[in-house]
Amino acid sequence: MNSTPQRAADEHCAQAGEDPQGPQPATGRPIGRRVILGATLGSAALMIPATRQTAFAATAREAQATLDKATTTVRRFTSAGTSARQALSRCAGVLVVPRVTRVGLMVGGEYGDGVVLARRNGRVWSDPVFVRQASASYGLQAGFKQYALMLVVMRESVVRAMVTTGFEFGSHMSYAAGEQGAQFEGLSTTQLADVYYFARTETGLFGGFSLEGSTVQVNEETARAVYGAAAPPTEAILFHRAPSAAGARALRTALAGSGGTGRPA
Repeated sequence: MNSTPQRAADEHCAQAGEDPQGPQPATGRPIGRRVILGATLGSAALMIPATRQTAFAATAREAQATLDKATTTVRRFTSAGTSARQALSRCAGVLVVPRVTRVGLMVGGEYGDGVVLARRNGRVWSDPVFVRQASASYGLQAGFKQYALMLVVMRESVVRAMVTTGFEFGSHMSYAAGEQGAQFEGLSTTQLADVYYFARTETGLFGGFSLEGSTVQVNEETARAVYGAAAPPTEAILFHRAPSAAGARALRTALAGSGGTGRPA
C-alpha cells in the first residue's frame, strides 16, 4: 500500500496530467494511431489541390497542342488545292482532327482528338469546342494508319448536332469527298452535301475513309482546362459567346484566310 506522501504525490501528478512514474523516454511510448492517421489525411488533403492543378495544366497543354496541329492541318488542306478553300468560304462550321489513328485486327477502330468551330453569319469564326471523333468497324482487316481529317459542314443544324451528346454520322446525311474536283462555287445551297470531307496521310490522299458510324463526343475535361471550371455550354461557345481564347486565334485566322469571307475575332 502506498504511503500517504506517495498517494498525495500521485494525486498531484494526476491533476497536472503528468505520469506518476516520472518523464518517459521519447521512444518509450508509441505514437498513437490517431495521430498518424490525422497526419496522413492532412498531407493527402494538401496534395489533392496540387495534383488537380497539375492535371489541369497538362490537359491545357494538350489542348494547345491540338489547336496548333489543327491550324497546320487547315493550312495544308487549303494550300493543296482550291476545293477546301471554296468549301470553307460557304460553310457553317468545321471539324478538324489533326491525327486520326486507325488500328485493326478483325475488329477495327479509329479515334482522334479535334475541335469544332462555327462560322457565324458567314463572317466570324467562333472559339473551339474540343471533341473526340471515333468509329468502329468489323471484318477481315489488319494494320495501322494515321491521317489528318477536316470535315467542312455546310448546315448549321449539323454543326449544332455535332456537339450534342452521342452524335453519330448516319445515312440520314449526305457526304461528299471534298478533294474530288467539286466546284462549290457552281452549286446552289440545295445542291450542296451536308458534309465535305478532306482526309490525307503524310503521303497524300487517304481513300479508305468513311464517315457513317463515326461518333463525336464533347471533351468536357479539356473544356474545363481551357475555359475554366465553369466552362460555358458548347452552344454558347459556338454561337453566342464572343471569341476570346487566345490560343485559338491562329486557327481562327487560318480558317478566315482560307475561306476568304470570314474573319477571326
